[in-house]
Amino acid sequence: MSGIDIIQSGESYDFITELNDEGSVSGWVCTIYLKKVPSDSSTAYLTPRVITASGNTWPGFLTQAETAALGTGLYYLIFNKVNSSTDEEETTMQRVRVTQNWV
Repeated sequence: MSGIDIIQSGESYDFITELNDEGSVSGWVCTIYLKKVPSDSSTAYLTPRVITASGNTWPGFLTQAETAALGTGLYYLIFNKVNSSTDEEETTMQRVRVTQNWV
């Protein structure tokens, strides 16, 4: 897990993830989730969605509407990667802090 990315509420947020061994993503599916820290498993902050691979990475983004709907605070953007052929699974996280947009 790397540092904390700062997002202003209402701005889009681009991200990219890859396999830890930086190997081919062929046969792998990546689904993203968003959880608030500390975790409250009863609240969904983002509908889980599958990210389409590009080369050997999964680029994606949170929309302006998605970040505007979040409360300020710290979140984990979770990347769950599953290979249906081999049953391998890998989960990585990126910490993001949503701040108030003071426009």
